[in-house]
Amino acid sequence: MKFSNTAPYHLSNYEVLNHFLALKADNDELQELQARYKKRNDAFLKKKYPIPEDDLDEDGKPMRRNRKGKKAAVQEEEEEIVTEEESRREQIAVRRGISDELVWMTDSVINYICSDLCQTSRQSPEGIEQLIHSLQRRDLVKAEVLQIVNLAPSDAAELYCVIEDAETRFGYETNDVLDAVRADVASSLLPEAPEHLQHYVSAAQTAGVGSGHGAAYYEGDEEEYGHEELDQFVHEAEWGAGKEVGVGDEEEDPME
Repeated sequence: MKFSNTAPYHLSNYEVLNHFLALKADNDELQELQARYKKRNDAFLKKKYPIPEDDLDEDGKPMRRNRKGKKAAVQEEEEEIVTEEESRREQIAVRRGISDELVWMTDSVINYICSDLCQTSRQSPEGIEQLIHSLQRRDLVKAEVLQIVNLAPSDAAELYCVIEDAETRFGYETNDVLDAVRADVASSLLPEAPEHLQHYVSAAQTAGVGSGHGAAYYEGDEEEYGHEELDQFVHEAEWGAGKEVGVGDEEEDPME
């Protein structure tokens, strides 16, 4: 096993998002070129190998048998004229191919970064630069600055998890520093995601990314869920208050 000592190329979530957006655009272009190549190739094969005369209708148009054996009219497609450059790009796309796993991973990463769990969709290069300059004046280390840029925390409890030993380092000014960092983060975010990211933000909300881990149970829900459904979570232990016996009343093990 070899360990890589190469530093990561992308550090912030914003850079990761832009990288995967460019990757998705490349995948979409490959799929479009491959579909056009297949469509034109199918038309060429139909022209090279014409349908027999017994499969033509009264007007001389080709017919095709469906699954039940009945003939149905085939819609003739006009031959598309492409330039030599477009044909070359289509052939390159066919040779490159496309991975379904890569498409799925790209969509999943974009949907996650654009979900409610992250504020990356509301960030901008100018806002990130402004936030970094503001955080550098707060005596934070680089790792803390990077985490704040990526997570964009809006709550003091979240900042406590990011800033190590905040009370020891800042003393009585801890709350003031945390409030200042929260203000810096809030001022660096856009009011809403840009137009080119609105589609991914809506898709992430529809898919339920970041919506939690399921329905919570609150006191007084017995009427809604029923006692039978709640009883299935009760573990009947072999030992306990109902199983305790007095001294000398223990049952003998038949194997002894």
